[in-house]
Amino acid sequence: MTKLSEYFGIGVKHVWIVTPSTQTLQDYTSITEMSGYSLAESRQVKCPDILPDFELDLGEIFGESS
Repeated sequence: MTKLSEYFGIGVKHVWIVTPSTQTLQDYTSITEMSGYSLAESRQVKCPDILPDFELDLGEIFGESS
């Protein structure tokens, strides 16, 4: 978690960690606050507080069509 501390220490608002082997994305908004997304449960990832119109399709990231 050292890298997370560094990122949040310089003012980063979100840190996404993508794990291809489990087809998951973890969205950290602080060292202790994390939302998890997986291709099996939710294809769409949004980040409205910093990118209001942005939407990421996990299927595109993991090479699976919808």
